[in-house]
Amino acid sequence: MRPATRAALGAALATLLLPALAMAAGPPFPEPVGEQLVYDDAGVLAESTRLHLESLADSIRSSEALDVVVYTQRRDGAPTTDAATAAAEALVAEWGVDMAFLADLTAAGELGAIGVAAGPDMTTTVDADDLATIRADIASWSDGGGETDTALIVGLSDVLFEVWGPTE
Repeated sequence: MRPATRAALGAALATLLLPALAMAAGPPFPEPVGEQLVYDDAGVLAESTRLHLESLADSIRSSEALDVVVYTQRRDGAPTTDAATAAAEALVAEWGVDMAFLADLTAAGELGAIGVAAGPDMTTTVDADDLATIRADIASWSDGGGETDTALIVGLSDVLFEVWGPTE
């Protein structure tokens, strides 16, 4: 094959494959970054929302000495609660954090499913009934895809309240 043809073929393959690689939802997840607790892999959060979520997670780190990670990602196809929960469990296991609050978004960036998982050191978790209520609360905020930021703040706040009571 001629070098020009090989280069053109390589460029065409990269154009086709890079979007697919970017859409690959975890697990596996990228390596965590220092003390960061909020990861917006989906690229949907406003900076003010990311800072608010970081503040909520940091309040648990400060008061309970536990790491709660918030992670957003886009999933190819329709996100499901089971897949989001499995991904949250994998995130807890891979990063060794105490709890993961994971939002699976559609390829279009609409909130699709929420997964919550706790690590082995957690003595208090959210039961299935409470989690169903929290998911319904999140859905009421995110219907139509316009309030994803608010939905995630409400959702994480609800989870933290169920586990630890009111946060500062």
